Amino acid sequence: AGDIDSSGTFTTVKNQLNERGIVGCFCETDDTISLRDLSEKFSESWNATIIITADGKIGLTAPQPMSSPSARLGLPTPKEDQIILDSFEMTGVEFLSSSIKFKYNRNFNKGSWKTTEQIDSARALSDLGEAIIETVELPYVNHTSSASGVANDKHFFMRESRVVVTVGCEASFFKSLSVGNEIKLSHFRGLGSGFSDKIFRVIGKTLTAD
Repeated sequence: AGDIDSSGTFTTVKNQLNERGIVGCFCETDDTISLRDLSEKFSESWNATIIITADGKIGLTAPQPMSSPSARLGLPTPKEDQIILDSFEMTGVEFLSSSIKFKYNRNFNKGSWKTTEQIDSARALSDLGEAIIETVELPYVNHTSSASGVANDKHFFMRESRVVVTVGCEASFFKSLSVGNEIKLSHFRGLGSGFSDKIFRVIGKTLTAD
């Protein structure tokens, strides 16, 4: 993660994308599109997190490949005294789907999509009890296996069993974490009988000056 023109950071992101079977790069020559619009479309296309830094550069973080079972044993875990009292909140994901339809290979001259495919999940269909198809657009993806990889990533987070947890912790725990990192969380207010070393991926961090 970091500014893509900083030493070594672009290589790190490239390696993370390669490990997930995804190929991607971009060069924007159209001066009619703003840097903000460009970053939003690129984020949509690659399921990455892109920010515009204070000095006008682009910060890029790609989701890391799923860690091995042995690596998960050493994942950072907030201690009980690091979790702020009454800060735990849990919600369902914004979109649920049994299938995901994804459009890619965009023809920008004609304003149309050359390719549309669909991924179905029998398990998600059984869990939801009805067919729900969510459509996503990948404007900067032309590579077939890359489009499939991104669509599978997106569909993974559209399952009924996924939850979004917000928890307040002491800065000493979060300061070394980056978006995309995995952590283990135990909390009595988790689903069922509570979370016990449940693995979560960090999708955002917020700093408050309390």
